[in-house]
Amino acid sequence: MLGSCKDAGVPPTLPPVISDIAPDSAAVGDTVTIIGKNFGSARGSSTVRIGSVSFSSFISWSSTQISARVPAGALSSSVVVTVDGASSNAFAYTIKGTVAGLVSFATDVQPILNANCATSGCHAPPSPASGFDQTTWAGVRAGGQYYFTNAAKPGDSTNSGYRIVLRDLPVDPRPVRMPLGSQPLPNGQIVTILTWVQQGALDN
Repeated sequence: MLGSCKDAGVPPTLPPVISDIAPDSAAVGDTVTIIGKNFGSARGSSTVRIGSVSFSSFISWSSTQISARVPAGALSSSVVVTVDGASSNAFAYTIKGTVAGLVSFATDVQPILNANCATSGCHAPPSPASGFDQTTWAGVRAGGQYYFTNAAKPGDSTNSGYRIVLRDLPVDPRPVRMPLGSQPLPNGQIVTILTWVQQGALDN
């Protein structure tokens, strides 16, 4: 009857998932915290890299958080965690002091807003939700009744309203992730908006 027995074997390893990295940007040598799941209770042979550069200085490691120092040679790129041969999603991340292209509001940011926020019945005239018109640069900078001019706070993406509502941080008094009623924006689009804010929220 051996042929009728099934060997359950070892359960498959779930791939790691990166949901956020704090702070939004960092310089070489700074400590960053990678937040997510399926990282494993201890590092073991697991790896973290940004672009082609591997992290080597780890402060702590748990199944949901990894704290490490940004390695020398790191450039703005995507962070990937690999556990037992399974790689995570690529999470776009900005390294301070590295050369990055200037994000354009007109060609990079406004199309994202037009497709997801600046729509009829939402943040568009004649009656934009919360008084926040996102169809123009002036409207975005003016903000709405909740974040006012801090919706896109030039040079400070971490404390900008966009950061709070797009990533649903617990400090938001109205813990609702935007776009309301839709899937969250892809991380790459969030990074584009926050990079534009960090670069000064320019009318470009």
